[in-house]
Amino acid sequence: MKNISVNELLKLSSDEQWKWVKLQDWFKDEKFEQSLYDAKVTAMAVPSLEEDLLDYINNHKDYGSSSILKYRDFISIERENELEELGNFTELEKTQLKEYLVDTALDNCDVHEARTLSFNQEDKNILVTFHGINHPQVGFDANFLGIFETEKDIEKAMSNIGVIIDNFQ
Repeated sequence: MKNISVNELLKLSSDEQWKWVKLQDWFKDEKFEQSLYDAKVTAMAVPSLEEDLLDYINNHKDYGSSSILKYRDFISIERENELEELGNFTELEKTQLKEYLVDTALDNCDVHEARTLSFNQEDKNILVTFHGINHPQVGFDANFLGIFETEKDIEKAMSNIGVIIDNFQ
């Protein structure tokens, strides 16, 4: 299995790809773990973003959602009072709340990062990708995600973990 074609490798399940990765010399190298810390972040996802947004909208009085928007200078004091009373958020206000939740997730290290190492096999580039939470005190909690051809493929796989954050770099 160590000498498999790139096309066959890409067709394997994630579990089978992981078995292949563990057979590679670069994986066995003592510098491999450090290479994950230095690897390019190719995607980021917030696992519970949509659920949290609905919670902040449906329970806006408990979360002070209108005050959050006012504090971010997005709405006037009059609009804050109206939202506090009625909870009738516009789509733009929902987007602003979502951005607040992303910022909070980033601050709290609740964002899953996809970190990717690029290798050349048969004159083709393969993207060996791990995902996890990168906490300053603990480090990167690496879990194998898969082997991909493109960063779009990585984003698609990460969308199964959470909502993809655009323009994070």
